[in-house]
Amino acid sequence: MCIGNNFSLMEGQLLLAMMAQKFDVRETPPQPDEGRR
Repeated sequence: MCIGNNFSLMEGQLLLAMMAQKFDVRETPPQPDEGRR
């Protein structure tokens, strides 16, 4: 088993968490569908 395997998994989770913080995720109220008929 690779020595850096656990480290790379932890680093991947950390990177995902940092990327998720950059985006402001908010729930928007439902919009009327303009394209539908």
